[in-house]
Amino acid sequence: MKICTASKTTHAEKWRKLRNEHSVTASWIHEIEKGHAADFSELAIRCITDIQSADCPLLYCEPGELLKGTVIEAGIAWRVEKRLGRWENARASAVFIKHLLWREFTTS
Repeated sequence: MKICTASKTTHAEKWRKLRNEHSVTASWIHEIEKGHAADFSELAIRCITDIQSADCPLLYCEPGELLKGTVIEAGIAWRVEKRLGRWENARASAVFIKHLLWREFTTS
């Protein structure tokens, strides 16, 4: 299963570790040590490509974090009819969690 992770950049190491078990298509996780991407336009295009090539985009958020770009990535996932997963801490709209392509995961 190919997974595209969407989260704060501080969680990149989690996704690099996840590659030991799954194919992770989120290319942004490799840029963290170098700082943010120099070309945000190119990064935006890559994020869309990463979502399209994934079987399941996955949203992740820890308590107290605010999702920003991740919300846009969720919209892109639904637009290309991808099943969207969310780990338990990511706050989401009460309307959209009823979407047929929405899935919930727990950390346990």
